[in-house]
Amino acid sequence: MAFADYTEFIDPLELPIRGKTYRIPAMSLETGLRLKPFLSGEVPAGMTDAELAQLTLGDAYDEMTADSVPVDAINRSMLVALAEYQSGRAAAELIWKTGGDPKAIQAEVRKVTNRAQRRSKSSAGAGTTK
Repeated sequence: MAFADYTEFIDPLELPIRGKTYRIPAMSLETGLRLKPFLSGEVPAGMTDAELAQLTLGDAYDEMTADSVPVDAINRSMLVALAEYQSGRAAAELIWKTGGDPKAIQAEVRKVTNRAQRRSKSSAGAGTTK
Protein backbone atom coordinates (compact mmCIF):
# COMPACT_ATOMS: atom_id res chain seq x y z
CA MET A 1 0.00 0.00 0.00
CA ALA A 2 1.34 3.43 -0.90
CA PHE A 3 1.05 6.19 1.66
CA ALA A 4 -1.03 9.24 0.83
CA ASP A 5 0.74 12.58 0.70
CA TYR A 6 0.90 14.23 4.12
CA THR A 7 -1.01 17.28 2.87
CA GLU A 8 -3.95 15.08 1.85
CA PHE A 9 -4.93 14.23 5.43
CA ILE A 10 -3.54 17.07 7.54
CA ASP A 11 -5.69 20.18 7.52
CA PRO A 12 -3.84 23.48 7.46
CA LEU A 13 -4.10 25.75 10.47
CA GLU A 14 -6.62 28.43 9.50
CA LEU A 15 -7.50 31.14 11.99
CA PRO A 16 -10.50 33.44 11.48
CA ILE A 17 -9.97 37.03 12.63
CA ARG A 18 -12.48 39.82 11.93
CA GLY A 19 -14.07 38.02 9.01
CA LYS A 20 -10.83 36.97 7.30
CA THR A 21 -9.17 33.57 7.54
CA TYR A 22 -5.40 33.52 7.93
CA ARG A 23 -3.60 30.36 6.86
CA ILE A 24 -0.66 29.50 9.11
CA PRO A 25 1.94 27.29 7.44
CA ALA A 26 3.12 24.12 9.15
CA MET A 27 6.27 24.83 11.08
CA SER A 28 9.42 23.56 9.45
CA LEU A 29 12.10 21.64 11.30
CA GLU A 30 14.49 24.59 10.92
CA THR A 31 11.95 26.95 12.48
CA GLY A 32 11.21 24.49 15.26
CA LEU A 33 14.90 24.21 16.08
CA ARG A 34 15.27 28.00 16.12
CA LEU A 35 12.30 28.23 18.48
CA LYS A 36 13.48 25.43 20.78
CA PRO A 37 14.88 27.86 23.40
CA PHE A 38 11.60 29.79 23.35
CA LEU A 39 9.61 26.59 23.86
CA SER A 40 11.81 25.91 26.89
CA GLY A 41 10.87 29.27 28.40
CA GLU A 42 13.70 31.45 27.08
CA VAL A 43 13.54 34.09 24.39
CA PRO A 44 16.40 33.44 21.95
CA ALA A 45 19.07 36.11 22.34
CA GLY A 46 18.55 39.07 20.04
CA MET A 47 15.18 37.92 18.69
CA THR A 48 12.59 40.68 18.43
CA ASP A 49 8.85 40.16 18.88
CA ALA A 50 8.38 40.75 15.15
CA GLU A 51 10.95 38.08 14.31
CA LEU A 52 9.27 35.64 16.66
CA ALA A 53 5.90 36.40 15.06
CA GLN A 54 7.37 35.97 11.57
CA LEU A 55 8.85 32.60 12.54
CA THR A 56 5.64 31.25 14.06
CA LEU A 57 3.12 32.72 11.61
CA GLY A 58 5.07 32.91 8.35
CA ASP A 59 3.45 35.01 5.61
CA ALA A 60 0.26 35.24 7.68
CA TYR A 61 2.12 37.66 9.98
CA ASP A 62 2.68 40.06 7.07
CA GLU A 63 -0.99 39.77 6.12
CA MET A 64 -2.10 40.39 9.70
CA THR A 65 0.16 43.43 9.97
CA ALA A 66 -1.10 44.84 6.66
CA ASP A 67 -4.70 44.27 7.83
CA SER A 68 -4.04 46.06 11.17
CA VAL A 69 -4.99 42.97 13.16
CA PRO A 70 -4.93 43.76 16.90
CA VAL A 71 -1.75 42.71 18.68
CA ASP A 72 -3.76 40.46 21.05
CA ALA A 73 -5.06 38.47 18.07
CA ILE A 74 -1.54 38.18 16.65
CA ASN A 75 -0.21 37.01 20.01
CA ARG A 76 -2.99 34.43 20.33
CA SER A 77 -2.27 33.24 16.80
CA MET A 78 1.40 32.81 17.70
CA LEU A 79 0.47 30.75 20.76
CA VAL A 80 -1.83 28.62 18.63
CA ALA A 81 0.89 27.97 16.05
CA LEU A 82 3.33 27.01 18.79
CA ALA A 83 0.75 24.74 20.46
CA GLU A 84 0.03 23.06 17.10
CA TYR A 85 3.75 22.46 16.56
CA GLN A 86 4.47 21.26 20.06
CA SER A 87 1.30 19.38 21.04
CA GLY A 88 -1.02 18.99 18.05
CA ARG A 89 -4.35 20.28 16.81
CA ALA A 90 -6.38 19.65 19.97
CA ALA A 91 -3.97 21.79 22.01
CA ALA A 92 -4.02 24.51 19.33
CA GLU A 93 -7.83 24.60 19.37
CA LEU A 94 -7.82 24.84 23.17
CA ILE A 95 -5.39 27.76 23.08
CA TRP A 96 -7.46 29.51 20.39
CA LYS A 97 -10.58 29.18 22.50
CA THR A 98 -9.01 30.14 25.84
CA GLY A 99 -6.14 32.39 24.85
CA GLY A 100 -3.89 30.26 27.01
CA ASP A 101 -5.51 31.39 30.26
CA PRO A 102 -4.79 28.57 32.75
CA LYS A 103 -8.16 28.85 34.50
CA ALA A 104 -10.04 28.78 31.21
CA ILE A 105 -8.01 25.77 30.05
CA GLN A 106 -8.82 23.94 33.31
CA ALA A 107 -12.51 24.73 32.85
CA GLU A 108 -12.46 23.36 29.29
CA VAL A 109 -10.62 20.21 30.39
CA ARG A 110 -13.18 19.71 33.17
CA LYS A 111 -16.02 20.00 30.64
CA VAL A 112 -14.48 17.33 28.41
CA THR A 113 -13.71 15.07 31.38
CA ASN A 114 -17.21 15.43 32.82
CA ARG A 115 -18.78 14.74 29.42
CA ALA A 116 -16.67 11.59 29.02
CA GLN A 117 -17.60 10.40 32.52
CA ARG A 118 -21.31 10.94 31.85
CA ARG A 119 -21.05 8.96 28.61
CA SER A 120 -19.26 6.06 30.27
CA LYS A 121 -21.83 5.94 33.10
CA SER A 122 -24.80 6.09 30.73
CA SER A 123 -23.48 3.20 28.66
CA ALA A 124 -22.10 1.16 31.56
CA GLY A 125 -24.95 -1.33 31.68
CA ALA A 126 -25.90 -1.17 28.02
CA GLY A 127 -24.11 -4.36 27.03
CA THR A 128 -25.50 -6.67 29.70
CA THR A 129 -27.96 -9.43 28.79
CA LYS A 130 -30.63 -10.79 31.16
